[in-house]
Amino acid sequence: MVTIGNKISLTQQVAHRLKQKVRQGIYQSGSTLPSVRKLCGDFGVSTTIICRAIRELEKDGIVQTHHGKGTIVKQEGHASRAAILFAFIQPYPAGMTFEQDVLQYAEQAFSAQDNFMVSRTSRLDAAVEREITEHAINNGVQGILLWPVENNPNGPFFEKLSQKIPILLVDRLLDNAQLPAVIFDTYEIGRDICREMLQIKKCKRMLCLIDNLNISPYQMLMQGLRDEAKDMGRSEDMTIVQMGLSEFVADLSIHNFSKVNGFKEKIEKLIGEGGYDTVFCMQEQFFNSVIMQTGLYDKLDNFQWALFSGPHTNPLPDHPNGSSTLKWVIDFPEMISKAADLLQRSVLAGNIANKVVGIEIFKHKSNAYRRPCQPHESEGS
Repeated sequence: MVTIGNKISLTQQVAHRLKQKVRQGIYQSGSTLPSVRKLCGDFGVSTTIICRAIRELEKDGIVQTHHGKGTIVKQEGHASRAAILFAFIQPYPAGMTFEQDVLQYAEQAFSAQDNFMVSRTSRLDAAVEREITEHAINNGVQGILLWPVENNPNGPFFEKLSQKIPILLVDRLLDNAQLPAVIFDTYEIGRDICREMLQIKKCKRMLCLIDNLNISPYQMLMQGLRDEAKDMGRSEDMTIVQMGLSEFVADLSIHNFSKVNGFKEKIEKLIGEGGYDTVFCMQEQFFNSVIMQTGLYDKLDNFQWALFSGPHTNPLPDHPNGSSTLKWVIDFPEMISKAADLLQRSVLAGNIANKVVGIEIFKHKSNAYRRPCQPHESEGS
């Protein structure tokens, strides 16, 4: 259906939708467009609007009308640049640095194929997530890239909806739903981290600091850590502690540093009481603020650190106290780009494979760590 009251005329809206259908292969070269009466019913407009829209396609060389035969699709032509509208629904509140980053990655991925994307935040609310989705579909969105909220009950809702419109999950899976997804393979990386630190690095005891969000990538990460420790016969040498890492990072984005010292004291106590000689921290910003900038990194000699990092890293030599840090690189731009590409191709092809695509998290070649700048420092200081 077209949108009444839109600044774009009804004729232009119908013409654009017809071009999209040609681009998607719904109307293939050599085929005949539906009758004017059928198109009137599909779009909810008059015969005059439909005839004007068809004339627009004729001017672009996309179709040709033959008396007695109907309107024949000649070639894709200008229809190849008929933008398809997608919705990207993600949970992060507006203003967060990470939210701005993922929006940029998604915008680049969709615009690379001459398509448009509307982005909305569900504000960590499952009910809002449903409302945004329904509103997007009612306004012509043809595919949805969904980054689900935590503790999400919307699995059945989106699985039913996927029978009408392509929906692809990114970063997280939904309970009670079989939907295609592009996610990081956190289970295997959990096993890899445990094996690297306890077996290859020959560490005695490992403390794992994991976010307390109840989402699939963290659940799979913890399961991978546990399974590898069990297979190595070292379950008692690996401890998982969940804490509000994401909440802490969100506070940092609004320049709230009130929790830094509290977390530093808690982690220092855990390390001392548990006799740990290695720590895995999944949040790099947490590591920067609580471990590095408080001096805890300097205080612990011959200590092994491990963490997740973004795709851009600039390491320096190992610390003089014998401590070192291994990074496993989380490439969010790659994940979102692959997800957007898969969704766009599925809309053009008219179907989407119901499978989960895993993105590899690879270990950085250098085990060194570059100290982040303090808030008052500059790169040149």
